[in-house]
Amino acid sequence: QSIHTHDRDGFLTLRAILLSAPLPGGRKDHGDITDDTPEQMLLDGVRRSDYQLWDSHNTQLFNPRAAQHAHTTWQQAIRDFLSSNSAFSYFLRRFPQLDRLLHILLGDFSAVVFEGGWPEALCAELIYARPSLRPQDLVYRTQHSISNFGSSKRDFEEVLLNILRGDAGQVVSALHSLGGGSGAALPAVVTSLLCNELLDANLLPESKSNLQIELLLSAAEALLSSHAIYHKEDIGIRLCAALLIPHASPTGDRRIVAMLAESLERHAPQSDAEAKVLVGMVEHLIVQRKSVRILDGCVAMLISRYRQTKQIKWLIQGYKLERSMYGEKALYECSCGR
Repeated sequence: QSIHTHDRDGFLTLRAILLSAPLPGGRKDHGDITDDTPEQMLLDGVRRSDYQLWDSHNTQLFNPRAAQHAHTTWQQAIRDFLSSNSAFSYFLRRFPQLDRLLHILLGDFSAVVFEGGWPEALCAELIYARPSLRPQDLVYRTQHSISNFGSSKRDFEEVLLNILRGDAGQVVSALHSLGGGSGAALPAVVTSLLCNELLDANLLPESKSNLQIELLLSAAEALLSSHAIYHKEDIGIRLCAALLIPHASPTGDRRIVAMLAESLERHAPQSDAEAKVLVGMVEHLIVQRKSVRILDGCVAMLISRYRQTKQIKWLIQGYKLERSMYGEKALYECSCGR
């Protein structure tokens, strides 16, 4: 009975340690705290919700000094459990594997083999040993982790370190050389989207906007050609449209609008559903943004569908789009109207 009591108390203590962990990023993926007692103290001086003090997106709770204090208090409580001659010490002697776990929580990795390599070691260091590391110092700790594992800097590591240094231009260049410029759809799209994100975050100068256009066009062409090889033109045109539409403004770069319009013009939908989806994707560019070039491409696609099915509804759909652009004269002067 005494052994069972010690085991129960030991597991309850371990539960309190884990549930109280004030770690950056929370403790699990969804919801973090799912019960009604987030403020309950399972360890003296540490609330179960203290991990939220690291959340820089929550301006009401973010407090790095208080977060570091809670982290230090939590680790000190673990040290006290390890050093005392309490029932918990007896519990650890019965389950010696748990002793290594607690030393990991304390940031002591001397007995740990990181099978995941330097990324796993760096992650453990940031969570348990250096939670207050300044963002500008992260690149040095990353280099240190790479060198500790005897890893030569491969292409991935170089790209990562360039990101951490803020050298975004080198990142795009490296991705382009690693496959972004090969004509394959996936690396071309990834490179293009990354360039978009870096520009939106002001990590690339405005002078690189032409690079953004070139990468978008290259990625769109790669999507069309790659799917055409496998006779999946319907998927290729939808992905191409989804990539270009956010940038297809009549006042923007004309190459984007031309690429989208020509892709629609050359495409012959193989089903009514496919045609409806494509019209729905570009309709706002015609009705709201008044893009004549997109209208021409969309009308050509609808006429193609009409010739396949002989269904007048496709000409009516095209006429509605033309009328939104030209008014009543669309009936006499535009393709579907005639």
